Formats: sequence, C-alpha cells, structure tokens
Amino acid sequence: MAMKETPNSLRAYFILIGLLAIGGAVLNIVNYGTGLLLLVINVVSIALGLGLIGVGAMTPKLLQSAPPVLHVTVWINVAWHLIMYGLVLAGGSAETQNHIQALVALAIAIYLSVNIRRLSTAGPATG
Repeated sequence: MAMKETPNSLRAYFILIGLLAIGGAVLNIVNYGTGLLLLVINVVSIALGLGLIGVGAMTPKLLQSAPPVLHVTVWINVAWHLIMYGLVLAGGSAETQNHIQALVALAIAIYLSVNIRRLSTAGPATG
C-alpha cells in the first residue's frame, strides 16, 4: 500500500520542518555560542524555518494557485542542506550521519516534488 500525501499532510510537513529548523538553530546558539559564521548560519536557518512555516500555513491555497512556490521552497531547503553538507566536508569533520542527512534531504525533496505535482493537478484540495 503506497503512502499518498494530502494537502494537509504537506502542510504538516512544511510546518514541522520549519519548527525543527528554528529549534535546531536555537539549540546551536545555546550550545555553541555565537561566533560570526555560526550566527549567520543560525539566522539563515531561523529565517528559512519561518518561511517554511508560512508556506505550510498556505499549502492548500498554493497547491491550487501557485504550485511552483512549493517546489521552489522544497529545493531551497535542499540547497541549504547541501551548503551545510559542503561546509562540513570543507571542515574535514564529515561523518556517516552527514552523508546520510544529505541523501535523505534529497530523497524527501524528490518525493515532495512528485506529490506537489500530483496534488496540484488533482483539482480542489480536500484533505
């Protein structure tokens, strides 16, 4: 039995990922301080988290009126993950979990893109 996303499950995904991004950034600030690079990274993460929450709040409407906004949001999130992955690699401290996180982010983005396309062409959002 294949899992099928609904407009509300996509909404929940965007809101959850936004909250996790904000929470992770706040924890980084609390645990590691506020060096300039770390502060910039965490401010960007918080801004992206707020954007994801905003998109999540409007997901059913965006599916019908502007699906490209959802696609762009998903791929901006992936780009940010890949930038962070690149910084970890450049720092020489990459571990298996970093490789897995990058691959999972990419797999989730592909999955969401397919479902955004399916839901945006399915007609009015109902669930």
